[in-house]
Amino acid sequence: MSSAMRKAGAVTSLLAAAGAAITVGGVQLASADSVTATAGVNIRSGPGTKYAIVGGLTAGQRITAVGKPTNGWIKVRFNGDTAYVSAAYLDLKSGDTSPGPANIYTKGTKIATAPLNVRQGASLGSKVIGYIAAGQNVTLTGKQSAGFAEMLYGGQRAWVSGQYLVSSMNALPKKTGARYATADLLIRTSTDSDFNIITTVKKGTRLQATGVTRSGYAQIVYNSAIRWVTAKYLSTQPVSSAPASNSGTSSSGPAKQTKPATSHSNPAKTSGSTSGTSKADPSKTGNARPTTPAVPKVVGSRYATTELLIRTTSGSDFKTVAEVPRGARLQITGATANGKAQVVYGGVARWVTAQYLSTSKPKAQTSRPVTPALPRVVGTRYATTELLIRTTSGSNYKTVDTVPTRTKLKITGTYANGRAQIVYNGAVRWVTSQYLAKSKPASRSSSGGSSSVGLVGSNTSSNKGKIALNYAKAQLGKPYVWGAEGPNSFDCSGLTLRAWQAAGVNLPRTSQQQFLASPRVSMSNLKVGDLVFFYGPSPSHVGIYAGNGKVINAPRPGKVVEYTPIAYMPVAGATRPG
Repeated sequence: MSSAMRKAGAVTSLLAAAGAAITVGGVQLASADSVTATAGVNIRSGPGTKYAIVGGLTAGQRITAVGKPTNGWIKVRFNGDTAYVSAAYLDLKSGDTSPGPANIYTKGTKIATAPLNVRQGASLGSKVIGYIAAGQNVTLTGKQSAGFAEMLYGGQRAWVSGQYLVSSMNALPKKTGARYATADLLIRTSTDSDFNIITTVKKGTRLQATGVTRSGYAQIVYNSAIRWVTAKYLSTQPVSSAPASNSGTSSSGPAKQTKPATSHSNPAKTSGSTSGTSKADPSKTGNARPTTPAVPKVVGSRYATTELLIRTTSGSDFKTVAEVPRGARLQITGATANGKAQVVYGGVARWVTAQYLSTSKPKAQTSRPVTPALPRVVGTRYATTELLIRTTSGSNYKTVDTVPTRTKLKITGTYANGRAQIVYNGAVRWVTSQYLAKSKPASRSSSGGSSSVGLVGSNTSSNKGKIALNYAKAQLGKPYVWGAEGPNSFDCSGLTLRAWQAAGVNLPRTSQQQFLASPRVSMSNLKVGDLVFFYGPSPSHVGIYAGNGKVINAPRPGKVVEYTPIAYMPVAGATRPG
């Protein structure tokens, strides 16, 4: 092998072997017959999924091909021998004669190219004990098993998927040219449904494309990492975000946006319809086109059977433009997509959840059933923490009240979705069952901090939020430790738990549980002390709002309790305990 082929320093993927350690210098890349991986893909010992995994490639990495594809598989050179890769995940036209080796190293510091779960063992079934963000450094021990690599995490040994670890970001996929966003665009970690949002860029932003597309998304290089955006909102020509301007924007970024309401949130000009309205989006670059888009034909009307969000699109990238009450009459077009029905609302095509539409107007609801048939009460339980009284056991519940710790509740013996059915104020309600006890909890003494019983009802929610924030400020600089709840170290939900406990409010332990335990608030209405959650829909991180667009949080191992801008992480939502 030539010295050029052995040259180290280009981006390297940790290619995990099944049952055997991978030696240094295993993959030969970038010969005259090199091909490029369009996604993370396994290298196998034979031409089929029944064969053992002997390594892997990350998106954009090259490997030497031997011959042409046969039955969907292509032979490649690997570890001084031959192996096979699915041709469906290779760009066979991207041959490059320039040397660009990816020598394999199994120890040292690597970089995560995507958000990764940290697990106790080397399998997808092993317990998740932590989380690594995209771009975070990972220290490896050199041990590998079944596609996983052992790492040091918070002072202990743990495992992550080796396929998404690289030695550097220096050899990203080749850029094929600039593209310009024709609407506000989400920058995504992947094309899958479980993608994370890195950030949002404005219409007119210049992006570096690689030429790879998949499932309607285009691959780009953004902040020295492989990311994805919706392909149909990219243009080869500069796009201005200012409606009055007839010239292109500067190549360095978007022009000043003077009419935010006419950008990506308007489905009639972007993705509000599955039947093809995307080409109307660039109409804001001049006055040649009418400002009012063509509205789909209305074929009838339906009534909302519950409160409904009016969405800009039928997809996961929607924005909420309004909320209509139960019984609202909506004009439908007959188009449906992803469980959503297209409606004409405010003269524009919008979308609502189809299952909550009815041909007949629902009967008016009274505050309480006339003669409710209440279930039989079989006993009583006590609240071990402050509890929400919910209308249902499902995720579509409404909060009707909050009761403090030690409240006596009447139970019916019925349980669903982790909730216990109770009879409360003459109506059937639900509470979280794990926070019920047969015996009355003892009063909290002042020796462990503030007395929650004494504080409940004595402070406004705003005052409690300030108390929680002041507690969090006092912990700044203390180290992150997984599972810690203070007083010398914290993890993210341990910090929020203790902060609100100081304000007299008891929260459940994990970020997912805390997300469900308190009333939601909008991001535009945040107050100090509110909890802000990240990486949804089942949030894996939480912080305490400190004002000025920042939270106090315990980020991850190796970090300390600190201020972090909210914009640095994808937001799942916010709640207001107390």
